[in-house]
Amino acid sequence: MLGAVPHAQVRSVLISGHIFLNSSLTEAFCIAILEAASCGLLTVSTRVGGVPEVLPDDMIVLAQPAPEDLVQAVKKAIDMLPGIDPQLMHLRILWKCNEFSSPQPTEVLHNLPLQSDPDS
Repeated sequence: MLGAVPHAQVRSVLISGHIFLNSSLTEAFCIAILEAASCGLLTVSTRVGGVPEVLPDDMIVLAQPAPEDLVQAVKKAIDMLPGIDPQLMHLRILWKCNEFSSPQPTEVLHNLPLQSDPDS
């Protein structure tokens, strides 16, 4: 547990991980899971409030707000990790955010090379 992280260090903390765990009991719209997904993390979150609408199903594992259910959701997320491409996840969030502020987000994505293997 890191506690409060200075704003300037949030990205470097997030990109050092693989799974972001949000265990809120109530939540309207969780910007933290959007930030985590933008950094390429698979999210595990409680199914509360508006959380289920924030990310597509393949970017989040939802659980009931109970410890046992969260443990099962984390296990499922660990099994999903080999199929997660952090770069692609970042681009999908970027596109979704730009969808509301730019008339040409699809063109931007089409012009970016997508590499699932960072060594290729």
